Amino acid sequence: MVWGSEGRRAGQAASSAPLPFLSDAAFDALRKRGLAAAAKKASRTAAEGLVAAAVSGRRGALAEANCETDFAARHPDFLALVMAAADAALESPAPVPVGGEVAASGADAAAGVAATVRENVVLRRAARLDAPPGGLLGHYVHAPAAPGAGRMAAVVAVAPRAAGAALDHAAAAAFARSLAMHVVAARPLALDVASLPAAAVAAETEVARARAAATGKPAAVVDRIAAGRLAKGTKKCAG
Repeated sequence: MVWGSEGRRAGQAASSAPLPFLSDAAFDALRKRGLAAAAKKASRTAAEGLVAAAVSGRRGALAEANCETDFAARHPDFLALVMAAADAALESPAPVPVGGEVAASGADAAAGVAATVRENVVLRRAARLDAPPGGLLGHYVHAPAAPGAGRMAAVVAVAPRAAGAALDHAAAAAFARSLAMHVVAARPLALDVASLPAAAVAAETEVARARAAATGKPAAVVDRIAAGRLAKGTKKCAG
């Protein structure tokens, strides 16, 4: 799994519709606890932030927190918040998205950080990944603001092709880290073309046909051009 801080593209969504991290009930709870300033900031766009990675043995986790400015993202309290969220995700009972559970335990902490940095602070998402049988995890954090937290991060799992086969641990660990770096750079949507979401393929098909049609060539040629561009585009979208 690979995440980048989504604020620049989805900051408005993170702030104006922060479910499941800041529901109406949570918003009201902040007001009742006297954290009115933090509650008011919840309507402001959180366009910056960090992703934290936590790996322990066969478990790995990512957590993302957003704020309004890069300055706030470097604040020690904000760094502590996103790292704590990753640690909480690491201890979650199942390797699935655990945003709601992490937020439930970190709502007060996020409100406290918001009050300290005087910005909207949103715990956006968190998830855990387990290594498969006989496998291991590798991770990479890009542009770290502190050890374990940066603008983008990935955790990947690798395992031997044959069930029961043994991995060369040192070589596999080096490969897993290299793969995590590649995933951060490429941000693939799926492991292979066959696993791409249908919606992504449909969108890429529409773009390919529109670009091909703009050439003014005959329909048969347009179809071939579109097919070639689609193959190239979907290949880029997969690992």
